Amino acid sequence: MTTTLYYTRFHRNWYKLNDLRNIDTDGDGTGDGVNQSLAAAIAGAGGDVGLDVLRGDRAGTLRVRANNRDYYAYGVSIDPRIQFQTGEIEHELRFGIRLHRDYVERFQHDDLFVQDTNGAIISSTPGIPGSQDNRREESLALAGYVQDEIKLGKLTLTPGIRVEQIWQDTKNRNAGTSGDADYAVAGGGVGFNFKHDEQWTFFGGIHRGFSTPSPSGAVAGLREESSIAFEGGVRFTSPKRAFIVEAVAFYSYFDDLIVVSNVGGSGSGEDENVGRVDSFGIEFLAQYDPGIAFDWGFSMPNFFSFTWTNAELADDSDSTDPESIFAGGEKGNKVPYVPEYLATIGTGIDFKKKWGIFITGSFTGKSFSSALNNDDFLNANGDPDARFGELDPHFVVDISGYYQLNEQAKIVAGVHNLFDEVYVASRHPHGARPGAPQFLYVGMEIKF
Repeated sequence: MTTTLYYTRFHRNWYKLNDLRNIDTDGDGTGDGVNQSLAAAIAGAGGDVGLDVLRGDRAGTLRVRANNRDYYAYGVSIDPRIQFQTGEIEHELRFGIRLHRDYVERFQHDDLFVQDTNGAIISSTPGIPGSQDNRREESLALAGYVQDEIKLGKLTLTPGIRVEQIWQDTKNRNAGTSGDADYAVAGGGVGFNFKHDEQWTFFGGIHRGFSTPSPSGAVAGLREESSIAFEGGVRFTSPKRAFIVEAVAFYSYFDDLIVVSNVGGSGSGEDENVGRVDSFGIEFLAQYDPGIAFDWGFSMPNFFSFTWTNAELADDSDSTDPESIFAGGEKGNKVPYVPEYLATIGTGIDFKKKWGIFITGSFTGKSFSSALNNDDFLNANGDPDARFGELDPHFVVDISGYYQLNEQAKIVAGVHNLFDEVYVASRHPHGARPGAPQFLYVGMEIKF
């Protein structure tokens, strides 16, 4: 039996530009009361007036938000495990219970910085701590699970179930409002593994999953997100494990998909249930090591993996927030940020406990940043918004290696993004964000 006590506290004050206020639209050096979000400004809304403010070429006010927050989480879990046998059937029964509590305290404010036509900050107005947001969201959960790994000859079955009772409450001190909600959720399923012989293995399963809303979402009436997932596959392993190949087919159905406001919109809206999603596809993996196959005395691992995913809306999106990445999504449109194709290929040479060098290339196919599936920077209302559009495909090469100094120490090094590929990794939260640039790392591992 394993008993775990845990506690964590995380504090951060993410001080960042939030939006633009009182933009000078006619160029006379005086603000005209026009406001823009960062995403609209970056997309060139209003004839680039907001973009000019960001460049320092136009007068306006920069509103900077101090996202001052404290996160707490603590609890206790007890997880017994029992092994027993009934006739020829072997069992490994796992079960447990966990009591968990977490909460967040937000105490945020906005500072205003007035910029002149030349880009100089000529005045500032500090905000009062807690004036922008002063609220607490809390969850208390009691969860239990039971799982039995049942072995009968070549077949292993693993049924399991997990249930959770959740109590949530919110308190908005600025608005003088509060609320609470409580509900129960359940998930589980069964998986199987059939080892036909030393080379062939068949596996699969069906499981129900769930994702719960935030306390404010639950109080507002959001439903839990649920899913049913099916998968089935086969694995072949050659003698000495020199060649391994695996293929898997999967299908997942999501209902009442939850999109939180700080991801699905500008952060000014509310969490939403946006509807149903279907996701299905195949995964393929092949590994071959001629060094092992022919006893060369060193390893030469080669591998290739490929995933095809078709994730699309099963119905028109239910989102009512025009800035949400799901707003305007129609049945059959692709789910945001799910590329249809992923592939990785790699090779290397490895003299065990001496030195090794490896190279890997990763391909990510095109995807969309919104369920509109549009390639321009317009939201569901047709307004300029840099969070909407495509993410182009890209191919990134990494190289890594090591050198064993002795039994206790080795040097590791590598280059990420070897050819310095420039690509858009995300369009959130406020517009195009680049992927990691080329960088070199060197380190040392020491074992005592």
